[in-house]
Amino acid sequence: MQLTKKAPAIFKYVVFTLVFSSANVSGAEFEYPELSVTPRASDRLDMEAAKETQKRWTTHIPIQVSALATLTAGVLQFGSTDLVRDPDKRAGWAGVLVGGGWLAATALMATNYQPYGSAQQDVSALPRKSQREQLTRERIAEERINAAARLGRKIQWLSVLTNAGAAIYMNANAEPGSFSKVADGAALAFAVAPLFFRYHWIDVAEEQRDYKKRIYAPVASATVFAEPGSGRLAPGLALALGF
Repeated sequence: MQLTKKAPAIFKYVVFTLVFSSANVSGAEFEYPELSVTPRASDRLDMEAAKETQKRWTTHIPIQVSALATLTAGVLQFGSTDLVRDPDKRAGWAGVLVGGGWLAATALMATNYQPYGSAQQDVSALPRKSQREQLTRERIAEERINAAARLGRKIQWLSVLTNAGAAIYMNANAEPGSFSKVADGAALAFAVAPLFFRYHWIDVAEEQRDYKKRIYAPVASATVFAEPGSGRLAPGLALALGF
């Protein structure tokens, strides 16, 4: 019961301290995290765009390795199909179409989709004289960085689901004891590789978000306060806000 009675007093004291500390900076000029973060989102676009052309053929490697494993298992499936379960050898075609489709799709993306380069061109054309214009510029740059990350996550999960599904389907229709069983198992293992080797787009977006959070991120820690009125020490929580 004693701890329950002390809690409201401690809470009021902590809140009063935070409000008092905030009042000290109320007259200072407010800064937007988009403009205070280093590097800014527009600067990050410039850095990533400069490397994008050189890395475009390695960007999709985890998905391409998974697709190649599925394609190989599909080809092998034609010679080791359980004709009782799959007389039309549809399982083999499933592996070929899924694996070959992902190889073709990633090749097209490597040649035609460069999110940082196109975003850099759009953002660099925006005015940047006033604070409002700079803020608009940085927010659009941030949106484009996040858009690439969202696409990367969708592609990763779609790749995992389709390649894993094809591998399971082939394994269920492969001839017992055949090498296709092994190939199908390997294709299933490679199907989850994109989850462990993520797109660089996702890492860039998460790093940029983390940089911005650090500017105004609160830091909480356990401490001891003197209870108002009695002066007795009591445990509490200190919340420090960096401005």
